Amino acid sequence: MKEALLAAFAADPFVAYDQFVSRRLGPDEFPDVFLAELRMLATLFGGVSEKAL
Repeated sequence: MKEALLAAFAADPFVAYDQFVSRRLGPDEFPDVFLAELRMLATLFGGVSEKAL
């Protein structure tokens, strides 16, 4: 089910990578929310090791 939803609504891997590298922590954003979004973007373009995050 999760794979089907990601396939239908996920960003293009190149777009996801651009969003990943340009993503910055917002002034009112919690670090755990920021990291969760980075992890989600990383899965969309092929992943990044946990150490790299």
